[in-house]
Amino acid sequence: MGAWSVSITGNDTARDLLTEYSAAFSRYAPAEAVALLDAYVRRDFRAGPGDEDWVDYRYSLAQFMWKKGVLTDAVRDEVIAMIDRGECLDLYEDAATLRKRQKVLAEFRAQLLSPQPPRKPIRVSRAQMTLPYEVGDVIAMRLHTAACRTEYHRPRLSAEAFRQLDGQWFVWQMVKAHVSWRSAVVPEVFDVWPYYRMYAAVFPEVPTLAQLADVPFVRYSDVWHPTVRTALITGNNTHTGYRRREAQLIGRVDVTLPRGEAYNETMILPACLPPTFETDAEIACLLYGRQ
Repeated sequence: MGAWSVSITGNDTARDLLTEYSAAFSRYAPAEAVALLDAYVRRDFRAGPGDEDWVDYRYSLAQFMWKKGVLTDAVRDEVIAMIDRGECLDLYEDAATLRKRQKVLAEFRAQLLSPQPPRKPIRVSRAQMTLPYEVGDVIAMRLHTAACRTEYHRPRLSAEAFRQLDGQWFVWQMVKAHVSWRSAVVPEVFDVWPYYRMYAAVFPEVPTLAQLADVPFVRYSDVWHPTVRTALITGNNTHTGYRRREAQLIGRVDVTLPRGEAYNETMILPACLPPTFETDAEIACLLYGRQ
């Protein structure tokens, strides 16, 4: 059994499907969403009525629908019948665990038969389908190092030099929109993150594109990735971190790499937003500690 508790969602199947529920019900009417989810579970989970995965799916689906105020009579009646038949209870070999599961199911049955709450808006929490900037955009942002209270320890840059970076501008360019997740049920629902390359310099004022023309990009290597290549850094996929760094769009330029050059996509460096001690220290390391 892929279960770690006797709760309705305490199993691998429910955990894998919860985001898909949100995706389906955020775009479709309840009956259509259920039909899409049924087809997906049959196809990708190779599950059908009577299977353990189907029971976990149906129970967690009914619970999700009830909580969101979209439970249909058809799903409710089917799940009540499954509970009454005791489907898959034979998988609980330990008597004490079986009693706990039966208690959970009795409470769940009563919940499904009670009035469901008013319908709630359904959104996919992990889905960010637009980005603040576009591929090619060059953005300047401020460093905030003077107010960092944590003691600074980094190679190749003294604590004093780190503090003196306060108010300086670092610049990066968005080179790729990376889709980190896409709904299997509703492919038009997805989560996208920006990848940036960073100019290897800081500036007292926001530079122009002409001033950046001859500035190289930060390159990266380590013991696991010895080939020196242009570093890729993830950025926030919402506006908040950029606003906090007073982001300014400088312009847009081509993102094509010189012949023979490549991005270090085997080691995507962590995001440099929002402004905190750790992110500013990481920027300092990128600019001064990595070649």
